Amino acid sequence: MPPSWVISQADSARAAVNSAATMVDTVISESASYSAPAEAEWHRRISQVAYHLAEKRQFATGHALDDWLAAEQIVRDQLVR
Repeated sequence: MPPSWVISQADSARAAVNSAATMVDTVISESASYSAPAEAEWHRRISQVAYHLAEKRQFATGHALDDWLAAEQIVRDQLVR
């Protein structure tokens, strides 16, 4: 079994992803007529989610790329639903 701090970090990451997914749901649902976003809109949405993920980790250094990639996946997943 992994150390408790590893489990705690994994739980925090899961909570951050769920929270970011909820935020994306809100942004999408607020749009009355949805069409695929332009590149600038994709970037804005991904930036917001990545920021939210980093904020949940209290902006610990060394995770910027992980946050961005996770945010891309979250936004993609939310848009395909």
